[in-house]
Amino acid sequence: MKSSSRFSLRGLTPQLFLFFILPLFLLLLVVTVGGVTLHQREMRQMVGQRDQLVVRAAAKALAALEKGLGVIKVLAMLQ
Repeated sequence: MKSSSRFSLRGLTPQLFLFFILPLFLLLLVVTVGGVTLHQREMRQMVGQRDQLVVRAAAKALAALEKGLGVIKVLAMLQ
């Protein structure tokens, strides 16, 4: 008689787990981690681009404001 306390790979359940479920789980895990990593990288790049646009817009606005103040000063001197 066989001892039932010993683990055996001869049964259908352990073979299904070892050859189908475990590899599929590992593949799913790799795809998930890779997808999250790519998404995180793209979001950081997008935020960096947005910040660059905001800084450029603020610089243009400040330059226009400075130019406008210069015009106001000149007009004030003329009066």
